[in-house]
Amino acid sequence: MDQHLPLFFFTIREVRVHSAAPPRHSSSGQWRPPRPAGHSILDPDAEGYHHTTSYSYNTATHTIFDLRTPDPRDQFEGLQQCRAVTLYFEGATIWCIGVDATQHIIGNGRPANLPDEDDDDEDADGSDDEGAAETDWQPIHFNHIAGGSTQIDYGLEQTRLFASRNDQTWQDMLLPTGYRPIAHRRNIPNRVPPYGSLSGNLAILLGLVALTADPDEAYHVHMMLQHCIQGQNWQTPLNNNGC
Repeated sequence: MDQHLPLFFFTIREVRVHSAAPPRHSSSGQWRPPRPAGHSILDPDAEGYHHTTSYSYNTATHTIFDLRTPDPRDQFEGLQQCRAVTLYFEGATIWCIGVDATQHIIGNGRPANLPDEDDDDEDADGSDDEGAAETDWQPIHFNHIAGGSTQIDYGLEQTRLFASRNDQTWQDMLLPTGYRPIAHRRNIPNRVPPYGSLSGNLAILLGLVALTADPDEAYHVHMMLQHCIQGQNWQTPLNNNGC
């Protein structure tokens, strides 16, 4: 492969719940993302985001480029999709599913509000309903790695980051309070990476960066990405402390 070709492309799209979709909640009243086809849609009125924006990461210059095209496959031949995720943020919880929710039925596809136990039983293998093709929505979770770092994905065991260093600010910018490390492993001095670092599902990491952008400010997602991905490292947009 030509060393100047991008290592990967990624596309960020703003998704919202269709205005006609009935709200969905757990038995305890917690909001849940929609399951049926057509209930998650691309936001036609998005201002702070392009309706669909694709980017490339160049391995030679380690920079992000806005392709200004809805789909990089229209511009480059031979590309295959590696991964997709859809994220919703509501009530201090970040919900995730490993597909484009605008194109898939999620879980059993039912719009009704069901008790938590029923949801878990019915969606365990997606076999109760014809066409139930995908695992249900889950909060983002983590694995704790030896050396003090954290791996992010959904459906993992841990609900919080493992640790943070006292020279880090990205955790407060990227994640709600409930995801941060427990008190005795937070803002620890005199530690160096990988202690306090975050790795894992790249699509989720990019989605979290996009969620930090101001939805009312045009082009803010692009600016956040340019700030956060510089050189071969992730940076915080304000003081350039590495993640």
